[in-house]
Amino acid sequence: MDLEENMINRLKQACGYEFTNKFHRMFTDISLAEGLNSKFTSFLEKENTSVGINYFVRVLQQGAWPLSQTGLSPLTVPLELEKTVQMYETFYGKQFSGRKLTWLHHLSNGDVRITYLAKPYIVNMTTFQVFTLGCAGLQLLPDISFSLCDFF
Repeated sequence: MDLEENMINRLKQACGYEFTNKFHRMFTDISLAEGLNSKFTSFLEKENTSVGINYFVRVLQQGAWPLSQTGLSPLTVPLELEKTVQMYETFYGKQFSGRKLTWLHHLSNGDVRITYLAKPYIVNMTTFQVFTLGCAGLQLLPDISFSLCDFF
């Protein structure tokens, strides 16, 4: 991360603060994500709670990233992820009062462990694919089972 920070500082010197402000805020978001996830893990331990999946949440500043919330389809979070989402919102509310989280599920992905005919596979899927898999299909097929491994 030192190289990225060095590049941003060089751009700041060459082009000015206004040009590099969003870059700097993006870099800050990425560098703070690891610490925030560690604090969330500690929070879960203090609460004696297990969410049952591995996770990594990135909290991004709204004005710094070119992200759009328009045209999003409504999404019901499956039960396997609902506990993680609720616990993270509780944690984040205690850490930063007054801030609101907006979940951008269309930008997320997850690793799913699928077992078919006693052979395990790990498949990386988008959030919509994971949710569709969990909600619709695999319970109907007796030879297939799945579970969430990691979710980002």
